[in-house]
Amino acid sequence: DADKLKMFAHFQTLSNEDLQLRFGSTSLTAVENYIKNIHPSDIIFVIEEGGEYVAVSHIAKCDKDSAELAISVSPKHRGKHYASKIFEEAISYLKTRGIKKVFVNCFSSNRAIQHLAKQHGFSVFTAYGWTEGELDLSGEIPSTQDLLTFVKKNEAAVIDISLRTVYEMCANMLTLMSETFNKNVKKG
Repeated sequence: DADKLKMFAHFQTLSNEDLQLRFGSTSLTAVENYIKNIHPSDIIFVIEEGGEYVAVSHIAKCDKDSAELAISVSPKHRGKHYASKIFEEAISYLKTRGIKKVFVNCFSSNRAIQHLAKQHGFSVFTAYGWTEGELDLSGEIPSTQDLLTFVKKNEAAVIDISLRTVYEMCANMLTLMSETFNKNVKKG
């Protein structure tokens, strides 16, 4: 499919070091397998310029309350804050889905992802050559602006979004609002 071909072309622009940091391998076969194994429930955000993907974010749900986030930016498009923009969009999206925890995982040598995670409020822990970042979204209710921004900016960027997804976003938002209301009633 065209989106997967564009994604593969994007990953081909990465240096061997970038591929190692992103996939744990410099093998393009490993990258092809990664793309083939993207689960249908995973979400892909992209920034596209001139018909090519210059930044890609992959969100994989770990369970109903948590997700893992991975990103890459083509070398010639770095310095344009695309990593930060796509990271923000992914987090905003996850808020609208009722996700309570977001994770990023990387080699300890991947300073760029660690810096990005810290910039966006993640707690970052490093041990044995591996770094994990965790962002707690529990109790956060997406603002109307989050929802409107998501719909406006991402209706074309999110692959296979449907009315069911919008319905689920609204249901999750109502659940979060109810939980927050109930917590406040108990406190007050």
